[in-house]
Amino acid sequence: MEDEPPSYDVAVGQNVNRNARNNQPDGPNPFISYVDLIPACTYSARKFKSAKFERFKKANHWLRINSDLAVVGCETIAVVKNDKDNCGLELNSKLTTMMAYHVTDPFQCPHREYYELNIVKCLRLYVQLKSKEDPPEPHQIGYIDFIPKIISLHNIFSGPKFESYDSSLKKFNEFLKDHPIGGKILSIETVASNRVENSENTDESKLSENSEKPKLSTMFFRVFYLHGYSLHETIGSKDFIPRILEIDKESRFCKFENLSSTMARVQDWMYWENSLRVTNIQTINVCHKKAQKSNITERIDYLRSKYSLGYYFRIIRVYYVTRQEGSIERPFNLTYKTFVPPVLLKKRNGCSYYEPTNLFFNREIAPFIRFNSPSKVINYEVVPYFYKIKTEQMVSLTNLQHVYVLCIRVYFDGPIEEPPKGFIEPPASPASLCKNCVIL
Repeated sequence: MEDEPPSYDVAVGQNVNRNARNNQPDGPNPFISYVDLIPACTYSARKFKSAKFERFKKANHWLRINSDLAVVGCETIAVVKNDKDNCGLELNSKLTTMMAYHVTDPFQCPHREYYELNIVKCLRLYVQLKSKEDPPEPHQIGYIDFIPKIISLHNIFSGPKFESYDSSLKKFNEFLKDHPIGGKILSIETVASNRVENSENTDESKLSENSEKPKLSTMFFRVFYLHGYSLHETIGSKDFIPRILEIDKESRFCKFENLSSTMARVQDWMYWENSLRVTNIQTINVCHKKAQKSNITERIDYLRSKYSLGYYFRIIRVYYVTRQEGSIERPFNLTYKTFVPPVLLKKRNGCSYYEPTNLFFNREIAPFIRFNSPSKVINYEVVPYFYKIKTEQMVSLTNLQHVYVLCIRVYFDGPIEEPPKGFIEPPASPASLCKNCVIL
């Protein structure tokens, strides 16, 4: 018998949400929160690669139980283990940091040292209370993956080469003409998976990152949709690459424009594209060595995992679907804010204790969204940043700490402003937190 999914309050970890559901502000962003649905470990092992996790299958069961909630976003995120050795221990999605482990290979001479990050992919649902116009039936979601075709096989000198991104997307849209998605598309995302020789399993929950071999992962594309009548939507995307400002003559490292400058170009483009329905915006990592290539976003093998331990720079990708004929809305007014979890207990080398995600979201992010409720949320995105890297930077060049801080970026359609002082509560003191909290 399948285990029951967690109740809403248990899943989110905040009993205060029950009261929030009964006291809602007006506007397009009423009570808003999230739930992480994590695959259970079906086979515990000391080595991560030997452990096994179930395929994720509890989302729709959970939504049937919480039928008063509407799904407004889906995202594949990563969680880490509480313990680096035993893979059977409970996974913790509340941690806002990820630390890669230092590994020494005794069979190499001299000994080879590198960093490794073992994570498990899970599904995060962003939910809000249904409006009066929403049907009473529970929301149900689905997804479909499309994998770029391999045109050159993996060998000892290089990884596999793939069909271009545009060609892959065109073929997927042709597939959708004959096999339309049964509902409204919620989001499209680029997801990493570890390949085995020249194949990959998109249902695999495990993902390993290695600082010495960042090419171990490859990318596929996942489309989440809300079950219903088919809208016969066509998928598209637009990439925005940060401009190179300077190139170091010796190291060949590039200095890029900051996030604000790149997003300004995204804002300009979206303002005039009101014939499209933007589903979501995603930050994508690209191999730094390829920064000066002319076809960066076309090469699937140039892309890196969101949690890559190698050197990379970031691009902004806007996913959209074509609106139904005659459906034209007002221009987009794209705004955004990156929320950085506060440090509750400082320690050396980036091993500080940060506010857990559930507390952070409900204390700071949700109130900010409610304060700016006239502006609609486009999507939420977990954006990992290496310790001490500023959120405006579009490049990872100082990854020696190998500690990721998991920030959350929220994209809005409409103007936003900071709430007045006192509207958002300050973070809790370490003494008031649970004694069982994990301090990395």
